[in-house]
Amino acid sequence: MEAQEKSKKDWFLRVILLFMTIGVWVNVFQNMGVSNKTYSVDVTNEVDANVRGNVNAQVHGSVSVDNVVDINLEKVIGHTVGSHKSYTSDGVEYAAIDVAIAR
Repeated sequence: MEAQEKSKKDWFLRVILLFMTIGVWVNVFQNMGVSNKTYSVDVTNEVDANVRGNVNAQVHGSVSVDNVVDINLEKVIGHTVGSHKSYTSDGVEYAAIDVAIAR
């Protein structure tokens, strides 16, 4: 009886090891790029994200901004920000932004 029980345990262990080995090799081949299957994904909901750096986007259709965006230049630049009158064109005064860099 003991030999039969041991052979069942060995058989079960070998089957589990076989499935584990197959799974590992499937992962290895996927990571090597053997299967170059690509998926097309359409995002249909809104995404709220904090983006830093550049974003390369292909936009099909139109994009509009319906409100004013407030920007904290001191936080963006990392230095104290000031301004001065730069020039006047057609009766409209324009200001330039000054940045003081502490050394």
